[in-house]
Amino acid sequence: APPKPPTRIVDLYLKNGGLGAYNTQFALSPDHGLGFVVLTAGQSPSIGPDLRFPTMQLINKMITETMVPAFEAAAQQQAAKNFAGRYGSSGNDSIPMALEVVAGDGGLGLGVRNWTGGQLDLLKSYVAAMQGSTIEDLKEEPSLRLYPVDLRDASQVAFRGVYESYTEGNAFSTSETRPFEGYCAAWGGVSEPQYGNVGLDDFVFTIDQEGKAISVDVRGARRMLLRKG
Repeated sequence: APPKPPTRIVDLYLKNGGLGAYNTQFALSPDHGLGFVVLTAGQSPSIGPDLRFPTMQLINKMITETMVPAFEAAAQQQAAKNFAGRYGSSGNDSIPMALEVVAGDGGLGLGVRNWTGGQLDLLKSYVAAMQGSTIEDLKEEPSLRLYPVDLRDASQVAFRGVYESYTEGNAFSTSETRPFEGYCAAWGGVSEPQYGNVGLDDFVFTIDQEGKAISVDVRGARRMLLRKG
């Protein structure tokens, strides 16, 4: 079955305070580089309950439930603009390599599709090898997600690939028995296997001054693929 809509934990750093008739709350989301501030003012009522603090909490809740999904949607749009597209080797390579990077496809991070080397499906080959099986034995299309690892400079951004499967009972299974996972080696296999001390899940994008990718270095395969659309 296809994966359910993605959910993830988003950390918000919060601080509130007040003095007399004034109260304030601010929140920062480091993942998105964004935040918000709520400032209220008003004297306590002479009769009846004091609803100033509950009102601020309600405003905080409404803003959070609106803005965090908006932050996530904006991040997906930015990722699609900067990284999504087809990548391929130059015409001089004896064995051409190509892959497609997608964003906003219902999964977290960036997705990798149609990764081929010549006539070989590299994604299926890798997953089959890790499971000790053959391509013909695979029951579904494997999934490869790329996640940023916070290594970057003015011209490069590093990602790690995580191979996932939604079929029960294999090395990459992400089962529906959460939080009690029976067997999932997807994250435990980060940076493995290696070829020449470089993990086959190591991807580095070269970006231009606007942050848009112009190529991706599949470091484990020693191949530089140019963005072609």
